[in-house]
Amino acid sequence: NVTQPDVEAVKTGFANLGRHIANMRKFGVPVVVCVNQFTTDSAEEIETVVRLSKEAGADDCVPSNHFSEGGKGAVAIAEAIVRVCQDKSKMNFKPLYDINISIKEKIETIAKEIYGAAGVEYAEAAEKEIQKLDKLPEKYSICFAKTQYSFSHDEKLKGAPSGFILPIKSIRLYSGAGLLVPFCGDISALPGLPTRPAYLLIDIDPETEEVKGLF
Repeated sequence: NVTQPDVEAVKTGFANLGRHIANMRKFGVPVVVCVNQFTTDSAEEIETVVRLSKEAGADDCVPSNHFSEGGKGAVAIAEAIVRVCQDKSKMNFKPLYDINISIKEKIETIAKEIYGAAGVEYAEAAEKEIQKLDKLPEKYSICFAKTQYSFSHDEKLKGAPSGFILPIKSIRLYSGAGLLVPFCGDISALPGLPTRPAYLLIDIDPETEEVKGLF
């Protein structure tokens, strides 16, 4: 029950946030955690998240009331971000992988370093697609299509799972975006939008106030 204070549950759930903090540190940039504070959160719960975040390597962790207070409630987190960014010694960005390595090397680097997988399993269709894509002269970045509810492909694996095998069912090229997208498990992609949006056809007749162009 998220409406009741439960510090032990917060500590258990922090495994997920701790993984995110560790992942961001791998890119050589400072990390600031924003706690989206609810009225049902106890002071001890908030203090626990702040303490654990800093212990995990976050440069700062700031409770924020932007939802209930609007811009005024976001001042503290904004000031924290500005303060951290002013320390140029902490700005040492580096990509997770060299863009010139093979597609499989990129996929497996992300799977192991970010998601905590022990390895990657490629479906036959994915293998064939990768063989063709590896022959292209262009070098693309990787953007996974997978469940947002877990570091793994399985939404039931909560927290910070590790040691699993990440299944790649297929991989698509989005050349305009410069991305290769591996699809993990059962996941649906959002439809692409047209170059000429349908809203350009919508209008209102000033005399009859009738809406035109809807379909």
